[in-house]
Amino acid sequence: MDITKSFDRYVIQARIVPVLIVCFPLAALVSVWLPKESIGWKLVSGLMALVLLTLVAQLGRNPGKAKEAELFRKWGGKPSIQALRHRSTTRLAWLSTERVFARLSAEVGLSCPTKADEETDPVSADEVYEAFVDHMKEATRGDRILHSENISYGFSRNLWAMKAPGIGICLIGILGAAVGALIASDTETMVLAAAVTLIDTALLTWWLFRINEDWVRVAAEAYADRLVKAYLGLKPEKAVVAA
Repeated sequence: MDITKSFDRYVIQARIVPVLIVCFPLAALVSVWLPKESIGWKLVSGLMALVLLTLVAQLGRNPGKAKEAELFRKWGGKPSIQALRHRSTTRLAWLSTERVFARLSAEVGLSCPTKADEETDPVSADEVYEAFVDHMKEATRGDRILHSENISYGFSRNLWAMKAPGIGICLIGILGAAVGALIASDTETMVLAAAVTLIDTALLTWWLFRINEDWVRVAAEAYADRLVKAYLGLKPEKAVVAA
């Protein structure tokens, strides 16, 4: 039975893959210290195949969701809401406010906040924008590009949320592989251990300099951009039905 059939594309790419990246140095370390023909190797391989895929989906989701609110506070709100605000510095430059707001107001049944409304009561204005965003999400569920952008954001967010354990496991992998290379009794094991050390070092560099809040924000804003574009690309009658 193909266990991956139990998961959709989002779960695999946005939740499972980040955890597998975090765990990679440990899996590589096992290959250095346990010969492939040993019973221990077979047990570890089986465990990873049967257990990881059934558990890591939740493990990959929880840290990201827990830290998502923190990110939104730092950014000044959800990128999808910021894209609609009159006052936002990250507002979509191409957005035709008259077109999208007139359509959203008609379909959702809420008056669009004006710039003055935002200045007077930004909280209430954001509540209206939240309703607009929820409507657009429901109306665009079948958009493949939007789904891909959502996966990209989920992957970035969840991987960033696990940065600390990712760095820690990398350090363990580098130390363990380096020791394995030093005490290796045969050339094959020494070469494997040295290769694992180099790979883990490269992965550590990636964690330190690439995985950050700005990286996540780029993915989040790309999703917000596509959400509005996908919604505007719908025929009005389809969007009304989705409401």
